[in-house]
Amino acid sequence: MEYLKKNSGVISIWFLVLFPVFVWFFDTSFYIRTESVTNILQALGQVTGIVGMVLFAVNLILASRLKFFDKIFFGINKMYAYHHMLGGIAFSFLLFHPTFLVLQYASISFDAVRLFFAPSVEKAPVIFGVVSLWVMIFALVATFYMHLKYQVWKGIHKFLGLAFFLGGIHAFLIPSTISNNAVLKYYMLALSIFALGSAVYRSVLYKILVPTYKYTVREVKKINDVVFEIVLSPNSKRLSFVPGQFAFISFDSKKVKSESHPFSMTSNPANDTLSFVVKDLGDYTKSLPYLLPGDVASVEGPFGVFSSHKVSNRKQIWIAGGIGVTPFLSMARSLDLEDNIELIYLIRSENEVVYGDELALISSKNKNFKVTFWYSEKRGHITADGIKEIVSDIINRDVFICGPVSLMRELILQFKKIGIDDKMIHTEKFGFD
Repeated sequence: MEYLKKNSGVISIWFLVLFPVFVWFFDTSFYIRTESVTNILQALGQVTGIVGMVLFAVNLILASRLKFFDKIFFGINKMYAYHHMLGGIAFSFLLFHPTFLVLQYASISFDAVRLFFAPSVEKAPVIFGVVSLWVMIFALVATFYMHLKYQVWKGIHKFLGLAFFLGGIHAFLIPSTISNNAVLKYYMLALSIFALGSAVYRSVLYKILVPTYKYTVREVKKINDVVFEIVLSPNSKRLSFVPGQFAFISFDSKKVKSESHPFSMTSNPANDTLSFVVKDLGDYTKSLPYLLPGDVASVEGPFGVFSSHKVSNRKQIWIAGGIGVTPFLSMARSLDLEDNIELIYLIRSENEVVYGDELALISSKNKNFKVTFWYSEKRGHITADGIKEIVSDIINRDVFICGPVSLMRELILQFKKIGIDDKMIHTEKFGFD
């Protein structure tokens, strides 16, 4: 039961994909589908088209970023990892779809192949399919392989909705199992409407329909040369969150683009102000120090399940890699009396520590909160054995890790080898793939 709960998002995707394949498979006898090479190629072309279209629809739905997904995927960041992966898989299946059909026509005659690539006006459904494929290729190649500025990338990404719309027209108008089987037709129609509605919701009606909290920039504090803290004051109702969660924030400012980006809250949830710490990692974050007091922020959230408050075990280890300390700041600023926490802060050198003095002060006032600063320049990269020397009862604690993906991946493998249950290991990545 626990497995089903933890994987409900993935199971839902599998169901959405396999149900139409099941209906398609039993629509025609297996013998007919396999009695000749032509029939086999046609069957492969059909099933890859159906799977590709379903995955494309699911991807558009996931991109709507509904809070519901935060629960069934146990973190919206995990959902985005599936979103990224499914985009590539859908792309592959939709490329296989015409490939198998071309091979089918090639087994008939050269003229059949020529007409497939240059359909007449009378064959509008085929034209819609060809245009859809090229729009999708353009958008996905730009998404996966071109290093574009965020606003350009986001604009191109919207073409995926157009590609799906054209592909849907192709699928429903062209003679096929989808158009002839009522169950499959109405299933695909419902899924397509939901997918297109999701695309319009997120790309066109975002500012009208997506609920946000309005804040005003109070101050921007410089922590060091590349790290700074932004403090916001609520205009009316403030965001309610648990320590460790994050929100998508955009600004109405003359100095900063109106892009929406995820940031972990670093403030105590009990405070009226909302704060988050940012490291200069690119064009957008480089511009944030130029925010001015009075600039308006739109906050969408909260999101995420990476929180010390989300587990019942109050004995925990927090492992922060570099700027991955941000969710732990909120947790440390809102400790409960029964918490027993060991924070291990991994940083290259002392001059890169963020809020080290405050963390040390919290530790001095709370005997159940201990902080260890691990400087890699002096001590090398940390290992599970090194952590075990710091925290002897590591097996009995829930482990929270936030930092670079390579660090988390390596530590997770090492923790499992020393006997820590996978259910007791919790991770959070900086961004979304």
